[in-house]
Parts: sequence; C-alpha cells; structure tokens
Amino acid sequence: LNINLAHPWNEYKVASSLNNLGSLYTLHHQYEKAKKVLYESLQIQIRIYGKDHSETAFGHHHLAFLFEEMDNADSAIFHYN
Repeated sequence: LNINLAHPWNEYKVASSLNNLGSLYTLHHQYEKAKKVLYESLQIQIRIYGKDHSETAFGHHHLAFLFEEMDNADSAIFHYN
C-alpha cells in the first residue's frame, strides 16, 4: 500500500479507516485483527493530535470496547481512562 502520509489530512483518513475496520473486526469476533488495526490507528491519532485530543480519545474508546468484548477488564479500563 502506497499512501502519502506527509499531509495530516491523509493520516487522519487512514486512522479513521483503520478505526472503522477495527470496529468491523470486533463485531465479527476477529479480535486479534481488530487489536492490530485499532492500535495502529491510535498511534496515528497520537502522532497527529497528541494524547489528550478528542480524536485520540475516540481511538481509546474503540480499544476499550474491543477489550470488553474480549473479557479483558483491566485493558478496557485503561483505555476508558
């Protein structure tokens, strides 16, 4: 995949797409795939917006929901906080 990430808007679109893909994987119980793409999305969000931005919080929310589905309460709580 050849994506020009030099412009922040492109990174935003990639992060958003990865979040959507991760949500679909979660809904279909493909948890390891979901975890991989959701963490990748979160890293992009942190790089673009910083750790305290609402978009970054949205990424943490997706991971928290995934960990809830996996019955991993400690990881879910971490991402909800």
